[in-house]
Amino acid sequence: MKNKFGKPILIEEYVPINGIEQYLFHSGTNVDNPVLLYLHGGPGSVESLFTHLFQDQLEKIFTIVHWDQRGAGKTLIKNKDKYPTIDLMLQDLFEVIQYLKKKYNKQKIVLLGRSWGSVLGITFIKRFPEEIAYFIGVAQVISMLENERVGYEKLKELILQAGDQKSLDKLEAIDDYPGEKLIIDSQFLKKCAKIRKLQGKYNLAGKIDLPIMLKVLKSPIFKWSDIMALLKGLKANRHVLGNFFGQLRFACGTSRLSSTCLLYFRGPRLASTLCDRPGIFRQNPGSAQTIVFALWRWTSYYD
Repeated sequence: MKNKFGKPILIEEYVPINGIEQYLFHSGTNVDNPVLLYLHGGPGSVESLFTHLFQDQLEKIFTIVHWDQRGAGKTLIKNKDKYPTIDLMLQDLFEVIQYLKKKYNKQKIVLLGRSWGSVLGITFIKRFPEEIAYFIGVAQVISMLENERVGYEKLKELILQAGDQKSLDKLEAIDDYPGEKLIIDSQFLKKCAKIRKLQGKYNLAGKIDLPIMLKVLKSPIFKWSDIMALLKGLKANRHVLGNFFGQLRFACGTSRLSSTCLLYFRGPRLASTLCDRPGIFRQNPGSAQTIVFALWRWTSYYD
């Protein structure tokens, strides 16, 4: 990996975590900055390949570490038959945090989770709230069933507004989505793929298309094996999807999370509200505006 921008911190490594070698990518400007561990979405969809697109400003505040989770990305490439369960992933996360605290001599680190990563992050801090300084949830998941219902209704609304009969016919052919209970099986995943394709057309979901793939190719850590890992990520994570994700529903505002958890949903009104609340970013006084703005732009890019 070439450090063409001369970053003081730019490290790729495999670390023994919970019985297997797992991939970490560190990037930052000052070793004294707080350490932020980024939990990617999916499960199975790494974002370490996109760091060159969105995190330069955040690196002025944090040393950012991307972890390719068990069953995803470069960790999947090295451990092709080591598929995840939620319990394995929680133990993996615990050990990654211990490793980072020791490496950077920190008592606590910051945890950021996006989409599926917000699920893993919230589940972790409910069990181990003392391990982190604070948690940032980006595209925070609360209820998967409600998420799919709202997404479906918004898609239908936009299709009707556009008078797009072809897309409306495709949507209505899917039938009964997401249903009364979310059961993530092969039938649901096929329906979901069709919904996501239509949502991508109306900028309601991310698209893996030629422009995105060209951005991946420009990543300083890209290898051709990463393409195979992206394609295999969903299959490797089916156990997590079927046995945990589908039944997920978080209760908000519990007292146990109140001192460590920032649920970031999206939008300028919330951003301005957070910036007026002292103490949320205790390790970096005055940095809330920068962080929230960056995350707002960040979620807009991906979602």
